[in-house]
Amino acid sequence: MSPLGRPVPQQEGDAPLVRLHEVGRRFGAVTALDGVSLDVRAGEVHCVLGENGAGKSTLIAMLAGMQQPDTGAIVVRGAPTAIRTPAVSRGLGIRVVYQHSMLVPTLSILENLMLGAGRRGGHRGGHRAALRRSELLLSQLRARGAFGPGPETLVGELGLGERQLLESELAFADQPSVLVLDEPTALLAAHEIDDLFSRITQHASDGGAVVCVTHKLDEVLRIADRVTVLRSGRVVDELDLRRDTGAHVSGESSEGERLRQRIVTSMFGAPPETLSHEPGSQPAHDTAPDPERPSQLTTRPALLRLTQVSTAAAVGRQPLVDFSLEVRQAEVLGIAGIDGHGQRDLARVIAGEIACESGQLVFDGAPVTKLSVAERQRLGIAYVTDDRLGEGTIASMSVEINAIAKQIGQQPFWRRGRLQRAAVRMHAQSLIEEADIRPDDPAVRAGTLSGGNLQKLLLARETMRAPRLLVCSQPTHGLDLHTTQRIRAELRRLAAFGTAVVVISQDLDELVQLSDRIVVMSSGQVSDELTSVDERSRDRIASRIAGVVA
Repeated sequence: MSPLGRPVPQQEGDAPLVRLHEVGRRFGAVTALDGVSLDVRAGEVHCVLGENGAGKSTLIAMLAGMQQPDTGAIVVRGAPTAIRTPAVSRGLGIRVVYQHSMLVPTLSILENLMLGAGRRGGHRGGHRAALRRSELLLSQLRARGAFGPGPETLVGELGLGERQLLESELAFADQPSVLVLDEPTALLAAHEIDDLFSRITQHASDGGAVVCVTHKLDEVLRIADRVTVLRSGRVVDELDLRRDTGAHVSGESSEGERLRQRIVTSMFGAPPETLSHEPGSQPAHDTAPDPERPSQLTTRPALLRLTQVSTAAAVGRQPLVDFSLEVRQAEVLGIAGIDGHGQRDLARVIAGEIACESGQLVFDGAPVTKLSVAERQRLGIAYVTDDRLGEGTIASMSVEINAIAKQIGQQPFWRRGRLQRAAVRMHAQSLIEEADIRPDDPAVRAGTLSGGNLQKLLLARETMRAPRLLVCSQPTHGLDLHTTQRIRAELRRLAAFGTAVVVISQDLDELVQLSDRIVVMSSGQVSDELTSVDERSRDRIASRIAGVVA
């Protein structure tokens, strides 16, 4: 038996369920994968790591039937196989849960589940059978306390973490031979991660294979049997943790630290201590203010004040309820809480995307409750959404068009109704260089960027306009260590130069590292506030959230 009490994965002499043999894939001049070989074995959790742009998304797309290799071969159960379409992938027993939601936002939870149930059951029993299967699946998810919204809730009203939970549940219900999870914990709270890991280990115990793409090294050490590290489209390291350690290890142990350093060095070509001192990428706490800073901030007037704000109730979405909050100039205010407790409405009501049912917003002493999104932007209010592809960008359009997406019709990019392409290209090139976006071609489609480069684009689009208030939702979810450090340092830099920064995050370590003050949200209201933040703050926040769960 393995350390977690599940069957020992296939031995090296056994044929893997899936083998990628020296696969390569190019997109024009960009090499996404270069001779990558990887085995996926039954009863095994196989984690794949790499910095943003290392080739992980292309590897997933090949297994899903979304892309095909230019060179090399994919072997399934010993036979060379062309996975030409997602339908072929499903027929082979491969199920993929993407980092970005693939659910239909205009359909309800139950309708989305029925789409999946229909695929699993074919025409057996028709609509009624699909309905019964869907209702059973949702009831099982709710019975575990892992999900709150009801069946009639529109998926578009869910937080991204709730969508992630729902898609994972759909995947497990398929009982696939190979389950591929792309950043499955990026938006989940601690108790939700525990529940997911229990499902993952049980799936492996039942003889399935799990491929988990993640950047969270502690989680890798917690669940992985084997690890493959990609860099610049190539395999640069492979670890058999079951063989090398004989057990899953804690990230805080000496063995865990040794493995962590090896993995980080393989991912970036430099040890962690070297990375942490690169310009623009130092950990946020290295640029954190001195101990006097919080007390200095409390003496400043509020730049933004929400007073007894309530938003419209909707099926399955938690509105704000008599919500009051102040945000001060030059502070980083962290917003904690289980996803779905009003954080999305908070971000959108500040940005002007949704209206207040009651209450008032005052910005720099003037009421802005009735102002439009564009009017608030002109005042210096900026918003970086957590839905990078669905809401933040137009995936089919170029990077340069996305760079000016919030300045449509404005000079110098438009003149007499005509797009000024030279000005747009110059602006986009400057943004790309400033944010280190790769590839550095303004003409590439935004949808082809890795998650990290897409986030750098969204953040740079807002910060280049020198906002007075910046709201960031899940700013580093699914990003590699280097990009995470860079973005956190940028948020602290903005605050140091006077911008008020609101960070909504499921990552408590991130909030503790970044924030001058932290507010915990529950049921659309403030349930706790930490006016000073230190290492003990994480336990207090976690306890408050755990109380909500209980």
